[in-house]
Amino acid sequence: MSIHCYTPTAVSNHKKTCDAWISIHGNVYDITNFITVHPGGEEVLVEAAGTDATVCFDSIGHSDEAYKLMNDLKIGKLSSKDEHPGGEEVLLEQAGKDATEEFEDVGHSSDAREVMQKYKIGELIEVSV
Repeated sequence: MSIHCYTPTAVSNHKKTCDAWISIHGNVYDITNFITVHPGGEEVLVEAAGTDATVCFDSIGHSDEAYKLMNDLKIGKLSSKDEHPGGEEVLLEQAGKDATEEFEDVGHSSDAREVMQKYKIGELIEVSV
């Protein structure tokens, strides 16, 4: 059985009563059919739909039964693939190119430069033709 990974953006696209997902502790849950039977009322889940509800979930005392029920609602794991603040489009525009100039023009922080190292797969070398 494969584990599906969903980005925070994917989760945020499911924030309607008729199509609701949340993430809690890095797991993604489809709560659409659970909203109307939630013991704490519909409102709290409707408000949390499309978000990371970990803090809210942890602030309430949930029973062992609630944790068991969560297993039935779990549809996958939360992935951080799309965490680029400018969105994936800006990265896709530069895919396959030397984006050094564009990267420098934006004025990325030292944190951004540190994160970038985690994705480095090699060095680009110039070859004379």
